[in-house]
Amino acid sequence: MRHGVWGRAARSLFGAALAAFVVVLAGCGKRGWLETYPVKGTVLVDGKPAKDAMLSFHPKETVEGKPHLPAGRTNENGEFNLSTFVTDDGAPAGEYDVTIVWPVRHNPISTLWEGDKLGGQYAKGKSTLRVTIEKKPQQLPPFELTSGGSKK
Repeated sequence: MRHGVWGRAARSLFGAALAAFVVVLAGCGKRGWLETYPVKGTVLVDGKPAKDAMLSFHPKETVEGKPHLPAGRTNENGEFNLSTFVTDDGAPAGEYDVTIVWPVRHNPISTLWEGDKLGGQYAKGKSTLRVTIEKKPQQLPPFELTSGGSKK
């Protein structure tokens, strides 16, 4: 009789652990996220890499009514990887307006980036940069910017 009580308790504990495991796995998935494709690129200003430039890719249309805003930040070589939902996951396929801001400095008090070495000429509402992200991993052509305007 004792064995039966412990057997039921063990089965109940195993069942609860299995249910918790299934819930955790379900929460780890990308359920409801748009499919993304790895996207890399480079930002050059006057032919030189733009370190710490910040890019935002504004979709021309929402996909399945789900908002998204892929973004990236350049490294010391002017290279970036886009991120939409998690780091370096890329971007959903589609057409995008691209904005680029190259901050002058990081304010340690407000912890915000300030200014724009590009004078706001590639900021939202002014930028004429456009790209199409395809349903495959891709390397974008370099964004070749000048102090006076865009080459690309």
